[in-house]
Amino acid sequence: MPKNVILAASFPTTANRLFDMYLDPQQHAAFTGAPVTIAAEPGSPFKAFDGMLSGMILHVEPKRFIVHTWRSTN
Repeated sequence: MPKNVILAASFPTTANRLFDMYLDPQQHAAFTGAPVTIAAEPGSPFKAFDGMLSGMILHVEPKRFIVHTWRSTN
């Protein structure tokens, strides 16, 4: 049975900066330390940590909201 997980966190920066950092491959890689495949377009693949994490971007409201799936190979 599918389960939903909702996480909340506070960061000492702006929402715009977080949005850009998360969906820009170069900025994302800079904060995770690993290459990533990601884009701000629904239907785009998401891959990180040499494919250990993968998923798809489902919905994007620029500078406001990101919905994506992801799963781990573990």
